[in-house]
Parts: sequence; structure tokens; C-alpha cells
Amino acid sequence: TLQKFSTTPPLLSELATELGQSDKKTLELLHVLKSEGKVTEITRNLWYLSNVLMEMETSVRNFLVDHKGMAVTDFKKLTGTTRKHAIPLLEYLDKHDVTFRDGDKRVLA
Repeated sequence: TLQKFSTTPPLLSELATELGQSDKKTLELLHVLKSEGKVTEITRNLWYLSNVLMEMETSVRNFLVDHKGMAVTDFKKLTGTTRKHAIPLLEYLDKHDVTFRDGDKRVLA
């Protein structure tokens, strides 16, 4: 199900509804998939397919090699995400030392 959403997956409660499961059951399933390396937890409510996240990370690194910084709008255009997804993703990339926040821009960590 996450495959069809690619860079804009549903939040946990939306995914649970899509699957016809409770939030708790869906979260249990996501943790199993996480242990298999198939999904990555961005926040408790936002999960990405690991391969999609890796592609986005590569795109961000490539962008930042050629540019001095990346604004949220640049990230949204580059990855095809919405602001709802972009902010948690950027915070995830900061936390995992891919990027570093410098004012309102991100630079390579």
C-alpha cells in the first residue's frame, strides 16, 4: 500500500483506515517491516518505504553538491512532497547527519 503513495505516504491513522486495521495493529505491522529494513520511521505517524527514502536522500545530496543551500520549497520540488511531509523529512535528515539546518536553509552535514 505504501508503494502507491511513494513520496507522500498517508499518516498512520490514514494508512490504518486504508488497510482496514486499527492504528495499533498497523503500527505493529510497520514495526515488523522496519525490522526487515523495508520501511523507515520518520515520526511515529509517518513512515516511508526505505528505498524511497534512500532515493530522496541521494537527490538531496546531489542537489546540495551543486547548490549552497536548500530551502523547504526546493526540497518539496526536488522530492515531490508536500509541506506536511517535507518538514518531518528534513528534520529526519538533520537528525541523521545528512543535512544541517542553517537558518531557513539546509546544507550538507
